[in-house]
Amino acid sequence: TTVPGTGLGALKLNSATSASGAIADLEGALKEVGSLRSSLGANINRLGHTSANLANMQDNTELALGNIRDADFASEASTMTRQQMLAQTSMSMLKQSNSMSGMVMSLLG
Repeated sequence: TTVPGTGLGALKLNSATSASGAIADLEGALKEVGSLRSSLGANINRLGHTSANLANMQDNTELALGNIRDADFASEASTMTRQQMLAQTSMSMLKQSNSMSGMVMSLLG
């Protein structure tokens, strides 16, 4: 019988010479399996590092987006406070203006 994917044909163990040849064939197949396992392990490690890197990039992107949103919120809060101060100042000026005109009228009247 043949073992698929190994390139090994039927192993004959009829004599010491054929058994020795079979052992050599098996050692070659084991080396190939080891090489394939090594290659697969390296690929798995690469994929693991890539996955971790992508997860880190996602976290950094989400953090940056949060900082941008926070910065916009802070800017808008500052603008709103400025506008409120301007409105209060304007109202105070109007009150003073109205009270002065009232004082002038009382002095004249």
